[in-house]
Amino acid sequence: AFTQVDLRARAARKFALAERMYFTRAGLEQASSEGMARHRAQRFVGIDSLADLCCGIGGDLTQLGRHHLVVAVDRAPLHVRMASLNAAVYDASARLTTVCEDVRRVSLEHLDAAFVDPARRAGGVRARLSSGASEPPLSWCLELPTQVKRAAVAIKAAPGLPLELVPGDWEAEFVSEGRDLKECTLWSPTLATSTRRATVLDQ
Repeated sequence: AFTQVDLRARAARKFALAERMYFTRAGLEQASSEGMARHRAQRFVGIDSLADLCCGIGGDLTQLGRHHLVVAVDRAPLHVRMASLNAAVYDASARLTTVCEDVRRVSLEHLDAAFVDPARRAGGVRARLSSGASEPPLSWCLELPTQVKRAAVAIKAAPGLPLELVPGDWEAEFVSEGRDLKECTLWSPTLATSTRRATVLDQ
């Protein structure tokens, strides 16, 4: 209980409804903020169904689940449960299915699109992986368009991702909240509107 009080206080910088949500330290560290998730979800307008892979505590799910049928996948049982509860806080669980499994073992062929937020830290909140490294690896994530019906994929990456790792027909969108560069989202050719983009969100 004391841990949740502390984490909810920290999470208030990311989520407007943090006082009703559930977190782990590792899950909060990697979770997209509400504003980031809302911005990203807008690119999936017109797509009915998608997978939220490595969903964690459900930061992106709070927005993706409001307008889409979503299959949320994570191998951590606690995060799967928290993702479901947190989606409900944002009225984003009506068409939600959760799966506790390694994302590489889940069939996506019945879904239109996928969003993946691979881990960039070793062992939760411990040391960061080297630049461009993640689990599952970026090479696997870049193959996701072949696994979904509309080849529509977004990959959340660190802003320091070496651009030579990004295929030429993918878009790399660098997103800041105010003056702080937060992340890079890679968009597959189906969703890309340019090759490079810089976006600044109001805090």
